[in-house]
Amino acid sequence: MGLVYVGLALLIIAKSVHGVSIIQNPTLLIKKGGDSVEIGCQYDDNTHYYMYWYRQRSLGEMDMITMSVGKDIAQTVEPFNKSKYSMIRPEVQHTTLQLKGLEVNDSAVYFCTSSNTVFQLSYTHEQ
Repeated sequence: MGLVYVGLALLIIAKSVHGVSIIQNPTLLIKKGGDSVEIGCQYDDNTHYYMYWYRQRSLGEMDMITMSVGKDIAQTVEPFNKSKYSMIRPEVQHTTLQLKGLEVNDSAVYFCTSSNTVFQLSYTHEQ
């Protein structure tokens, strides 16, 4: 089994333009394939009801993994599998991302973000 590198946001304590502090922990994890891991995130603004977890691989693209619109409400976004990636949000200002059955493909930097507005992606297909 190979080693899996799970990096967290390079700016572990980051201030947004509006002064929200976000803290992620732990800051670096190296795990064996098949292991599970939990990454915690908390922030200091209780008006930010929306929370998101993203993954950024070495090529730079960021993929949304999970999203939450409030305490105890979370969903895993396709194509991510809920049995492997899940978000727990017991408080408005705290969340945990759980990854189960780690594989080399899971090696990435994981970011937690918060917002007081919902992010919405739209896709249209013209024929």
